[in-house]
Amino acid sequence: MAATDGVLTDEEMQILELVRHWLGIDRLIAAGIERGIRARFATA
Repeated sequence: MAATDGVLTDEEMQILELVRHWLGIDRLIAAGIERGIRARFATA
C-alpha cells in the first residue's frame, strides 16, 4: 500500500525497514526496488 498512495507514515517506514532487515536486503537494493516501483506506477 505504501507504494501505491505515495505517502509513508513513520509506522509504515519502520515496518518496511524491519522487513528489509529480516529478509537481508541491502539498503541500495531496497532503494533500487523502490525506484522501480515508483517508475512502474508513474503516470505520464
